[in-house]
Amino acid sequence: MTSLTTHVAFFLVVTFLTSLVVMCIRLRDPKHIARDTTRLFLQVTIGIGIFCAIVVALEHLFVRPIA
Repeated sequence: MTSLTTHVAFFLVVTFLTSLVVMCIRLRDPKHIARDTTRLFLQVTIGIGIFCAIVVALEHLFVRPIA
Protein backbone atom coordinates (compact mmCIF):
# COMPACT_ATOMS: atom_id res chain seq x y z
CA MET A 1 0.00 0.00 0.00
CA THR A 2 1.36 3.41 -0.91
CA SER A 3 0.91 6.50 1.18
CA LEU A 4 -1.26 9.50 0.41
CA THR A 5 1.88 11.61 0.03
CA THR A 6 3.09 9.38 -2.81
CA HIS A 7 -0.23 9.66 -4.61
CA VAL A 8 -0.33 13.45 -4.24
CA ALA A 9 3.26 13.75 -5.45
CA PHE A 10 2.54 11.67 -8.55
CA PHE A 11 -0.62 13.70 -9.20
CA LEU A 12 1.34 16.96 -9.03
CA VAL A 13 4.11 15.68 -11.29
CA VAL A 14 1.69 14.34 -13.90
CA THR A 15 -0.39 17.53 -13.79
CA PHE A 16 2.69 19.70 -14.23
CA LEU A 17 4.05 17.62 -17.11
CA THR A 18 0.66 17.61 -18.83
CA SER A 19 0.38 21.38 -18.48
CA LEU A 20 3.91 21.83 -19.81
CA VAL A 21 3.34 19.61 -22.85
CA VAL A 22 0.04 21.29 -23.71
CA MET A 23 1.62 24.74 -23.55
CA CYS A 24 4.71 23.67 -25.52
CA ILE A 25 2.45 22.42 -28.29
CA ARG A 26 0.38 25.63 -28.34
CA LEU A 27 3.05 28.28 -27.81
CA ARG A 28 6.59 29.00 -28.99
CA ASP A 29 7.85 31.77 -26.67
CA PRO A 30 9.52 30.34 -23.51
CA LYS A 31 8.22 33.21 -21.36
CA HIS A 32 4.63 32.54 -22.42
CA ILE A 33 5.11 28.80 -22.01
CA ALA A 34 6.29 29.23 -18.41
CA ARG A 35 3.50 31.66 -17.53
CA ASP A 36 0.69 29.64 -19.10
CA THR A 37 2.03 26.33 -17.77
CA THR A 38 1.98 27.73 -14.25
CA ARG A 39 -1.52 29.13 -14.75
CA LEU A 40 -2.94 25.87 -16.12
CA PHE A 41 -1.19 23.83 -13.41
CA LEU A 42 -2.67 26.03 -10.68
CA GLN A 43 -6.13 26.00 -12.23
CA VAL A 44 -6.21 22.22 -12.40
CA THR A 45 -4.76 21.56 -8.93
CA ILE A 46 -6.85 24.22 -7.18
CA GLY A 47 -9.98 23.09 -9.02
CA ILE A 48 -9.47 19.46 -8.05
CA GLY A 49 -8.62 20.52 -4.48
CA ILE A 50 -11.88 22.45 -4.18
CA PHE A 51 -13.81 19.51 -5.63
CA CYS A 52 -12.17 17.17 -3.07
CA ALA A 53 -13.07 19.52 -0.23
CA ILE A 54 -16.70 19.58 -1.36
CA VAL A 55 -16.81 15.78 -1.58
CA VAL A 56 -15.30 15.43 1.93
CA ALA A 57 -17.78 17.96 3.33
CA LEU A 58 -20.73 16.15 1.73
CA GLU A 59 -19.42 12.82 2.99
CA HIS A 60 -19.25 14.13 6.56
CA LEU A 61 -22.66 15.72 6.20
CA PHE A 62 -24.63 12.83 4.69
CA VAL A 63 -22.69 9.56 4.97
CA ARG A 64 -21.03 9.58 8.36
CA PRO A 65 -23.33 9.62 11.37
CA ILE A 66 -23.35 12.72 13.55
CA ALA A 67 -21.89 11.75 16.93
